[in-house]
Order: sequence, then C-alpha cells, then structure tokens
Amino acid sequence: MIILEQLNSLSCWDYRFNKFDGWRLQLIAGTNLDYPNSHTDEIEFHGVTYIECPTDFYHAKFRLGTKKEQERLNSIVSLESEDTIFVIEAETTGSIESRLFFRVAENVTIKNEIINTD
Repeated sequence: MIILEQLNSLSCWDYRFNKFDGWRLQLIAGTNLDYPNSHTDEIEFHGVTYIECPTDFYHAKFRLGTKKEQERLNSIVSLESEDTIFVIEAETTGSIESRLFFRVAENVTIKNEIINTD
C-alpha cells in the first residue's frame, strides 16, 4: 500500500490527535509538537470505526494489520469488507519502548508541508 510508504517516509517524530468528528480522525505530525502551529503534516483516517491508541505518540511506523490482529479486533468490533486495520508501532509518553496501536478505517490521506504563518 503506497500510502503506508508515504506515512513511514514523513520526517516527523511527534504525532497527536487533533480532531475527531465520529467519522474522520485527524492527526497532526511534526518534529516537535510542543510549540503551537509547529506541525508540518496532517494525516486523516476516514470512515473510522475503532481507535485503540494514545493521543500523543512518537517515532511511529505504520503498517496493515495481520490476520491474527484482524481476528482479535473482530472480537471487539464488527469489521466490514471496506475496513482496513492500520497498525501503528510507536513510543508513548509513558514508555520509550515501542507498542502496537490500532485504528480501523476505510482509508487514510496525507496533507504535506503545512505552512503556518501564525
């Protein structure tokens, strides 16, 4: 999946939940989100039906879910044919060890090179 390659090639260290309207989840990403308007990329998951992830995470790697992960999540939420399991392996505010986090969504898009003039 080309979008996963693009996600993994972003020059971002920090990721944060920015907005969720019940259907679309927006993450912001950048090299240091401690400063206002410092993000350079926006990642949007569309058709979100499940989120298992902290609001802030770091040094993320994105991939698709395995068959075993699909079976585990299907016992929690009913997965539809159009759903995709996006797995994020990342560090958290509580640990520098990478952990696995999950989102179920129909698709994901990236908006690159956000210019903030504030």
